[in-house]
Amino acid sequence: MPDLVQQAGGRLHVMKVAMKPGKPATIGELGRAVYIGLPGNPAAALITFHLIAKPLIDKRSGKKPAAQLSFQALSGFERKRHPFRREFLPVRVQRVDPSGLPVVELLGRGSSAALLPFAQADGIAMIKPGPEALGLGNPLEFTPVRQ
Repeated sequence: MPDLVQQAGGRLHVMKVAMKPGKPATIGELGRAVYIGLPGNPAAALITFHLIAKPLIDKRSGKKPAAQLSFQALSGFERKRHPFRREFLPVRVQRVDPSGLPVVELLGRGSSAALLPFAQADGIAMIKPGPEALGLGNPLEFTPVRQ
């Protein structure tokens, strides 16, 4: 599809994103229309749509952004971090810790082909890249998906 957009006179702005799941994702323009190319794996398409495409569509349609899309939570699981890529994982709120922050548990393995964990999730945890593993109780960014 990106080749067809370019052949039709469109421009591509983003071809790769450093996120998992979520690549390859493409964003471009064809005339006044925005082109958003989603990845082929179901979970990757879901994450890319939720985090990139939907906010872009909402903005272009004049919808006001939500007051806060994500907030801090605490990890109820351990996981090795990717050295340079953000990971977006399906999570469920286990409990609220004494400081008032939600503690989230991982659902599934975070496979880009598995939709069931995302369907069961309360939200998406964003794991920042880095050399050290994510430990129990470490802060992370949590984006609720249930209204």
